[in-house]
Amino acid sequence: MQHPGPDFDYIQLLAWFQAMGVDAALNETPINWLERGSKPPSDDYTWPARLPDREPVPETPVEAASRAAPQLILKPAPEMRRPVPARTENTVRPQTPLGASEAETEARKIARAATDLAGLERALRDFSGCTLKATATNLCF
Repeated sequence: MQHPGPDFDYIQLLAWFQAMGVDAALNETPINWLERGSKPPSDDYTWPARLPDREPVPETPVEAASRAAPQLILKPAPEMRRPVPARTENTVRPQTPLGASEAETEARKIARAATDLAGLERALRDFSGCTLKATATNLCF
């Protein structure tokens, strides 16, 4: 790397670095990451040497007792299980919400049919294609 001449304005360079968001120096010498080409940054990293195998740590009395204890498998009592209600294919929930694309299509059609703001507000109040209506307390119009 070439060093600048003696008349180089380092203060101006630092001011430019600060303006560009540089707030810390990470190394004594700069790294030109473009010189690396397509080589990943971790390419030069080597894993540290593996530590030698150590003697096993003796078991504590609590660990030994928990290993020797029988394993309990808890199951709910049969009377606590709730029966699944039988459903027929013709079962229809009241106010079945529309699918997302159907609701959007229906909402756009209703909105286009409104001729004034009062009509649009009525249409919003009457629209039931969104499940939010079941929990909302107010209509913000």
